[in-house]
Amino acid sequence: MSWHGSWMDQDVYACEDEKELGELSPRASETYAKLELPEGAHQGCGHLILYVKGTWYPTHFLLSVLDGQDTWDFNEATQEFVCHQANEIEMEAREWLNEVYLCFSQQRPCSYYSFVSTGSSTKMLQCLFFNKRLNKKHAIQLLFHNDSNCGEVAYQMIGSLFEKTTKKQNI
Repeated sequence: MSWHGSWMDQDVYACEDEKELGELSPRASETYAKLELPEGAHQGCGHLILYVKGTWYPTHFLLSVLDGQDTWDFNEATQEFVCHQANEIEMEAREWLNEVYLCFSQQRPCSYYSFVSTGSSTKMLQCLFFNKRLNKKHAIQLLFHNDSNCGEVAYQMIGSLFEKTTKKQNI
């Protein structure tokens, strides 16, 4: 994968405003994020906007991505997966899960995102950021699989966003 090296060379730095991003709730919750990827961070022309739905639990998570054409799912983040990924970089599982949450529940400032094809029905979503605790660049890379229920995921996202908008207007 020749794109990997140049991707890891992107400039990222610690952001002072990351404290405002929040932490993962101790109970199950859903998030919806709009991620803007710069030109060159995917196959295609121009920049790309991804819509990400996250379902977050205290020990694991589920993610769906809409890229304007297809829906992509990452449903392999079991408790065992989270623990394994955390152990790989000598982090606590809760801390690693919170880093994933910060990357994919909203556009993380001072970070670089990419979404590239790795096969006929898989794509890698990546977030490169500066980890203050480790004092170095850190990457979270998740392999997504094409989902045939594109309309259903889009419908769920739109419905949830309409509910949130309606609640805000009624306050």
